[in-house]
Amino acid sequence: MRRNPILRPEYPWEGRIIVPSTVIFDDEEEIFKMWYQTVRPVPEKYRGESFWGVCGSICYATSKDGVEWEKPFLNIVEFEGSKRNNIVYDSPRHYIDYASIIKDLDETDPEKRYKMTVFIGESKTRRGLRYFYSPDGVNWKGGIQLGVYPCDDTTTFLRDPVTKRYLIYTKRHDPRRVRVLSESDDLIHWTPPKVFLEPDGQDPWDVHLYFLSVDYYEGVYLGLLGIYHTDPNQDTIDVQLAMSRNGRMWERVGERSTFIPLGPKGSFDEAIIYIPSHPMVLHGDEIIIYYGGMCEKHESGIERQRGAIGRAVLRRDGFVSLESRYGSGGFTTKPFIPEGSRRLLINAKTQRDGTVTAEILDEKGEVIPGFSRDDSIPFKGDSVHHPLRWRNKKNLTELSGKTIKIRFYLERAELYAFSLI
Repeated sequence: MRRNPILRPEYPWEGRIIVPSTVIFDDEEEIFKMWYQTVRPVPEKYRGESFWGVCGSICYATSKDGVEWEKPFLNIVEFEGSKRNNIVYDSPRHYIDYASIIKDLDETDPEKRYKMTVFIGESKTRRGLRYFYSPDGVNWKGGIQLGVYPCDDTTTFLRDPVTKRYLIYTKRHDPRRVRVLSESDDLIHWTPPKVFLEPDGQDPWDVHLYFLSVDYYEGVYLGLLGIYHTDPNQDTIDVQLAMSRNGRMWERVGERSTFIPLGPKGSFDEAIIYIPSHPMVLHGDEIIIYYGGMCEKHESGIERQRGAIGRAVLRRDGFVSLESRYGSGGFTTKPFIPEGSRRLLINAKTQRDGTVTAEILDEKGEVIPGFSRDDSIPFKGDSVHHPLRWRNKKNLTELSGKTIKIRFYLERAELYAFSLI
């Protein structure tokens, strides 16, 4: 596997910093697509118009395998007198951030198949989100200002797959950085941003919530949360894991441990990790997380900062696990009714001498004959979708419509997930 970073700045329009804004695997075209932002100093002729002193572009790259990337020259946007570049949107005067892009399969107008929001910071008071649309993710139109106030950079734009409403997760200073949510049915009328996640008493005094990148995954909303340590002795950003059942009420999981740590001293990502607006790319049995890494601290200044793009990989469902690393352990599920399920699949990994077994209980907590732990065929090894079986049972069809619980037993093993199909 190619070592990180997988993409670095190499052209004049990329400056010294590139950060992924949105990455998808397009199932229709069977190709990885990446939109990434660049950060560079504002040209001398526009210095008087720029509030932040930096500007940038949204650029486009593609890949067949998600590792080796091409930056195709698109001949769309002019940069320094030439269209020979991979820019899809350019802002030569102002700072831009987080091009949050969705391929909207529910959209009936093919000209608006792709939708994008971009934060543009023109001044301290004139800053906000603009909305664009495109038939192909490359040729963009629009640019209307969205009525989401107040808002800031590090914004995620999402179409809720359950309610079909449009969601904007953005940032507000209150006085620490907190996360707020605004919703819309039509991209025109937006609810006032409401705080849904903020630092609390379990956090150190210097923690701010810098970004929340969101995807809908297996019936829940998962987020990668940027933790900004503002203590001048740190001044770094790493990542924790968060989740929600409805996209509105969020909790931080995994005991608030660091989910994506900073790289070692001297690496491209030793000071800051930035996650694109939609953090997960599902491909086969893997979850790929692309991220922007920076080697200088947050307040170091644009003149010193450097940024490139890295790639992290998880097994499917590999966010957290229940484990019995040194001995035996187990747990029992809540009661549920399997409707038409034939097989129990587990995503698990055992040590060399470890096993995973299970038994099925009725609504009274009694073991159902034939589905005891002794009848369970032990799983050994490493599999994302292993069918767990019982010796004298071909399948689970006899349990359909009945209230059951499953009790898992782990012997020096990790269980990431289970499902009934």
